[in-house]
Amino acid sequence: MDVTERQRYGKRLRRARLSRGLGLVETAEALGKSPSTVATWEAGAIPNAVDAVRLARLLGTRAEVLFGGEAANTNAKRRRPRAPSAPPTPEAPDPSADLTVDRSEAFAQ
Repeated sequence: MDVTERQRYGKRLRRARLSRGLGLVETAEALGKSPSTVATWEAGAIPNAVDAVRLARLLGTRAEVLFGGEAANTNAKRRRPRAPSAPPTPEAPDPSADLTVDRSEAFAQ
C-alpha cells in the first residue's frame, strides 16, 4: 500500500468517524486505544487487522470499505440474491365447504 492509498484510507476513516458524530477521544476509548493512535490512523498509518475490523464495526461499515475495496457507501449491506418466485398455485378447495347442490332451480318450469 503506497503513501497515497494510506492517505486515502485515513481520509475515509476520518469522514466515517465524523459522519457518525464521534470525536477522536470517543473513538479511541471505544477501541481501548489512545487518541494519538486513532489520529495516526487518520494520518495514514494502517491499523492491524483486528483493530481495522473493530474500527469499521464501530463506524457502521466494513474494513473493505475503509480501505477502498468497495463503494464507500457505509450503509451498504450484502444481500443474498432472492430466489425467483414460484407461480401462484391454485387455491385448494376448502374441505369443510358444503358440497350439496340445489337442484330445485334446474328442474323448475
